[in-house]
Amino acid sequence: MKKFNDVIIIGVDHGYGNIKTANHCFRTGITAYDSEPLFTKDMLVYGGKFYLIGEGHKEFLPDKIKDEDYYALTLVAIAKELSAEDLTEATVHIAAGLPLT
Repeated sequence: MKKFNDVIIIGVDHGYGNIKTANHCFRTGITAYDSEPLFTKDMLVYGGKFYLIGEGHKEFLPDKIKDEDYYALTLVAIAKELSAEDLTEATVHIAAGLPLT
């Protein structure tokens, strides 16, 4: 994570096994629930759903935009980087690789 004026730049590597940022690395496993699960460690609440992060392993997808999982995982990456700086809101630019297509 880099700060440039009032903007925070967060680099995110969307790997098949792990999501990596400058300060964090976590598994791409993600499970969505309609109600709050019993265990809430590494949980994202977004769009009325509860996502447990790092549980299991996401199956290989050649096109990572076919479902919403990598979007949710990107939100987690941003949250982890901001949390490390004790920030709860910021203007963020994401530096991420894009598919060749």
